[in-house]
Amino acid sequence: MCKKPAPGRCRKQIQALCLCLLLCGMCSLSLQEQGAKNPRGGVKTDCYERILLYCDVEFWKPPGWGVEPDTITGDITRRTGIALDVTVPEQDADRRLSLMLLNDELPDLISVTDETVIRQLVTSGKVWNLEEFLSKYGKQSHLLTEFPQDVKQELIKRDGAWYAYPSHLDSAQARTIWKPGSDYYGQYVKYNYNYAIIWNKKLLKRLGIDQTKLHTLRQVQAALQKAAKSGLLVSGRQVVPLLMDGSSYQDTALGFLMQTFGAMPLDEQGSYRDIRLSPQAKQALRFMQDAVAKGYCPSDTLVISNEKVKEEIASGRVLCFIGNIANAAFTGRDWISSGAVLSPDGSAPVLGKSSGANRGWISTFVAKDCACPEKTAAFLDYMTSDEGMKLWMYGYEGEHYTCDGQGLIVRTREQRRLEDWYTKTGIGAWWMFNNAAWSRSVLKEPEKGSQEELEDQARMAYGRDAHTVIYDSAPFDFTGQISAQSWLGRKENDINAWAEQAVPEVVLAKDEEEFEQRYERLVQGMEKRGIQIVDREKNTYYKENCKTLTLKDGG
Repeated sequence: MCKKPAPGRCRKQIQALCLCLLLCGMCSLSLQEQGAKNPRGGVKTDCYERILLYCDVEFWKPPGWGVEPDTITGDITRRTGIALDVTVPEQDADRRLSLMLLNDELPDLISVTDETVIRQLVTSGKVWNLEEFLSKYGKQSHLLTEFPQDVKQELIKRDGAWYAYPSHLDSAQARTIWKPGSDYYGQYVKYNYNYAIIWNKKLLKRLGIDQTKLHTLRQVQAALQKAAKSGLLVSGRQVVPLLMDGSSYQDTALGFLMQTFGAMPLDEQGSYRDIRLSPQAKQALRFMQDAVAKGYCPSDTLVISNEKVKEEIASGRVLCFIGNIANAAFTGRDWISSGAVLSPDGSAPVLGKSSGANRGWISTFVAKDCACPEKTAAFLDYMTSDEGMKLWMYGYEGEHYTCDGQGLIVRTREQRRLEDWYTKTGIGAWWMFNNAAWSRSVLKEPEKGSQEELEDQARMAYGRDAHTVIYDSAPFDFTGQISAQSWLGRKENDINAWAEQAVPEVVLAKDEEEFEQRYERLVQGMEKRGIQIVDREKNTYYKENCKTLTLKDGG
């Protein structure tokens, strides 16, 4: 049953007053009524609780949570007794959450990516250890018996205990629990990388650009220049030569460009160095600045939302996109990746793939004073279960997907379209509960030449490129070695905040001379805040991690 809200949580006090009477009436339904079958299948219940979910992924825009029958959110509510009120601030999400924590106003579910906030939640004593939470309120949950131990150990290494459910769950043990449906997905795991460069096939053809000759920096720049000077129109609008992932460009577009130009977090002597201080990182920033200064990439597109990025991609007027193609709603028939972009200095493109278990991207916590712990436990269990993930990720069988003779899911074209526009449709919307290993175990290998296969090829193009060197990034993971609250962690946070503020100034420099001045200011600001000290400490941990991995490998 639902417990009394904690003091200071105004919403839940009001909610308790309203719902107590409502629940008393609604929950008095007969067992026969409560067990009535939903037309879609599963148990129907009209007795539900609304809880709050807060997320700091500012470009995630989930649909409203309706409770109507025969809708995905409505059917989740009928199976779990939970409906979500979701809050995703457009800015300052982590600062706002820190204030909520300070004021004892935590939402019921908290889905966050920021390591500092994660540490604040863990050390506050105000979020549940999931082992304890599920043992108390969800004894039958599959998470108590099925959760991969190698992932759990990584989360314990980070947080001291198992506090969070990680999104996009994947690891060696996860792939033994949920075995890939085919060898195809083994290759996908090895080579996929969501940050990429892709090209509009139709515009390449109209511009007379050979898509097989877009592998060097000079070739890419020449193609962008040709598009800028062409005067080509699409539906009466000017062609955009380059789009660099909107407001996310510092992580995604810059991340790809640094790697394709060969940037690694090591200096020439093999000691740890912040990747942003590498010559290749400067080259990546120079490419971006040059593209903006010459009008290839309109400066106003560097602040647009992900939703607007998708609209630009769908418009057909963008020639080249660099960024997170997993969240760009591109179509495999219309777009192709050229793989790596080779730097003039001869540096090999690199791709870091960790040999260790990942801790996911979004970490979801349960507040200790959550309004309805039993139903919240049921909700967490269902959203991460086979049945639940099939529903919210793929929709309804027969309508959005079919199953082949082996029981593997075959998605329809309509399902893929709806997933791309999850904000409006709800399919594939609940990223924090995504299990990548499970997905690959239930999906049928796409047919050769299908749109899905072509999109997978785009995600694997960089990793498969003959020039790309794949290395083990596990030694560069300092989780458990550097606490966000330690003096080193605070210094690193200060450096990152400075860089995030200074990078746009570098990218928006009007010419090469101003670029050099602003780049030097970026570096000096990092040095002033102690980047050499951070690098020196990290180098010690890096060497230790290398020795540990060598021992594990039997070397």
